[in-house]
Amino acid sequence: MSQNRNAVSRLEDFLQGSVEGLFSRLFRTGLQKVEIARKLERAMDENVVLHGGTRRAPNLYRLYVSEADFKNIRQYANLLKLQLQDGLLAVAKQRGYLMTTTPVVTIEVDPKLGKGDLRIETGFIDAAQQAAMAGGAQGGANPTSPNLGGTDAPDFTQVIAPQNQPAGGANVQVSGIIPDAALVLRTPQGPGHTYPLNREVIHIGRHKSNDIVIREERVSRYHAEIRFERGQFVLYDLGSLNGVLVNGMLTRQAILRNGDIIGIGSYSFVFERR
Repeated sequence: MSQNRNAVSRLEDFLQGSVEGLFSRLFRTGLQKVEIARKLERAMDENVVLHGGTRRAPNLYRLYVSEADFKNIRQYANLLKLQLQDGLLAVAKQRGYLMTTTPVVTIEVDPKLGKGDLRIETGFIDAAQQAAMAGGAQGGANPTSPNLGGTDAPDFTQVIAPQNQPAGGANVQVSGIIPDAALVLRTPQGPGHTYPLNREVIHIGRHKSNDIVIREERVSRYHAEIRFERGQFVLYDLGSLNGVLVNGMLTRQAILRNGDIIGIGSYSFVFERR
């Protein structure tokens, strides 16, 4: 029983540390992170099966939420799913459960549920089924957004293969509405790569699912985002460990103005709005 309590704490701690900034904004009412954590760990425990002397945990978790809650989280759904998947994997490893693939989390609407309600279904899928699910959800590659590499100091020469865009409606381009704007990487040699801000939400962080990927330990997996809101580009810190600088000042939220300098980890960018 103590193992279960420790594991629950592990998942709750993971949610607290990894997605606190995200949850604090999404779930002021309705769904709560502690409730999600407890229901997920309970769904894992109750559906473990014995197979060849090992305890095999489900690797598919379907979360059903109300229409109101889904509307509230849909723009962040991909980040949320990835973070929950990481948390489930950490708990399974702690408890000694086997997962045949990395866990898959989906978030769907159940019109019968009220706001704040959550239903979870689990299942077992193989690698081919997982690949098919991922393939159906992935968007096209973005050739204008290379990943940034570096651990101790910025490495402005390391540009690796571009990442796929996150699935879903979070990054749908709105033609003719979003003005011409970009982040321009600053390097000792002058302006570096230009990252267009051509969607309603641009995600920045260490995880490969972000639009601007910075491979540096000082950068959180889901570090920050830039949203186009009511005619302004607004920068949000998503509860990152080391924070975000705007013109040298730590900030949690800031309306960006032309020429602002944004610091994330060892990297800095100039916001340009034409």
